[in-house]
Amino acid sequence: MKSERNSKIKRIEGSIESIHKNYGIIKSKDGDYDVEYLFYIFPDMISDGVFKSTSKVTFLRTTFQIRGVKVFLAYDVQPIVGQKEHNFEVQKLRIDDKRDYHDFIFKTFYKENDNCIIDALSSEDIRFKEFILKWVLFLENEIKKSSIRLIQKYDIPIKKVYEVLSKNKETKKIHNDLFKKLKTNYVFRNEFELLEISRTDSGDVRGFEVQSAPFELYLENNTIDELGKIINVFFKAFNRDEWKHDEDSMFLENSLEMFLELSIIRNACAHGNPFIPLILDDKYSPNYLRDLSSVYPDFNSGDSVKDWKLFEPLSWVTRQLTKIGIAPNYKGGLQHTGLYTAKYILINPARRSFFSFLFIIEYFFRFIAENTDSEIEFKREFNVFLPYFKLNEDDSDDKNKLFVNYPKSDPVLAKINRFIYPIYYGEDAFWALVRCLK
Repeated sequence: MKSERNSKIKRIEGSIESIHKNYGIIKSKDGDYDVEYLFYIFPDMISDGVFKSTSKVTFLRTTFQIRGVKVFLAYDVQPIVGQKEHNFEVQKLRIDDKRDYHDFIFKTFYKENDNCIIDALSSEDIRFKEFILKWVLFLENEIKKSSIRLIQKYDIPIKKVYEVLSKNKETKKIHNDLFKKLKTNYVFRNEFELLEISRTDSGDVRGFEVQSAPFELYLENNTIDELGKIINVFFKAFNRDEWKHDEDSMFLENSLEMFLELSIIRNACAHGNPFIPLILDDKYSPNYLRDLSSVYPDFNSGDSVKDWKLFEPLSWVTRQLTKIGIAPNYKGGLQHTGLYTAKYILINPARRSFFSFLFIIEYFFRFIAENTDSEIEFKREFNVFLPYFKLNEDDSDDKNKLFVNYPKSDPVLAKINRFIYPIYYGEDAFWALVRCLK
């Protein structure tokens, strides 16, 4: 029955581009655009280390979700009858059995085989993760503080906040679990006196129910994902006209969508996986093979970057920076450059997560911070790894830094600059556009 359905679907033509362990790539056309599709390769499709097929093939196409984005997948790949069959060798992996899989990730990304250099890059990656994690935690704390200040400034009853959170489908389970966590974590500890409790409905004399708690304590007991959802629901429920020019309100208004993206880099920093390869690896979001064939957001695998809050400010400021020679020009002129850059940043969840982190922290420094101390500290620490900010300090060693020199063909600093420059080079114009968004 399934094969009958497939026979009625129009098959797409393409040609084998490359074969790897477990997957292959097919070049094809989608309208006027040259695109590429991924397809699975299972062990029974390989014979004597080669994938046998005609160069040109036909295939079917479907979509599925991978790491938070929709991706087109080629399947039922068939050779062209009557054409010559070729042996496509599976590209060999360079893995040292005596070293861990991180060695493979770093060597693949940095295109470097010297173990001493790879070990140094791995150590630098760990230190960079520690730096990023420190400042993600800083942002978590500032998001909490802004929410608490709004509650205090506008006399919002905390029980009303909990009532909203307990009924909203996004936060109902999170809220119930948090109250249970407060009960477990703080019974008969000092914090127990801060809770408002009641008897259990069952009448169990050994237990109690939490009815309310200080918002600060409540927010301390959730993950970054849960925190983002809680603050988002709170802000939407209680936001009002009198908050319009309140900086705490504007901070949440302009950063919450990006804050919800931070879990990718937060989790990467808290665990052992390589960080720089994660945020710079196009393969984190395989839809780049097709979707970046066109600059236009409507050409997508199912997720349009146009829906993203920062799409318009990014595309506009990139056009202006290109016009004055600061940004690289993409084929097709200013309009295409703006569209491509915005799409390149936003299409990849890991890259978008890192961009969101820098966006939120720069917003905080510009509009919320009471002085420049934290900004100088952040930029000085950032420069230890990636000498990006001019601080009128000794920069004689910058040229020797690992992320300035590797990969040799296209160093980390250059790669990162290609997508973070709108935040810093766009200056007041970019931030004026951001603060006008609704």
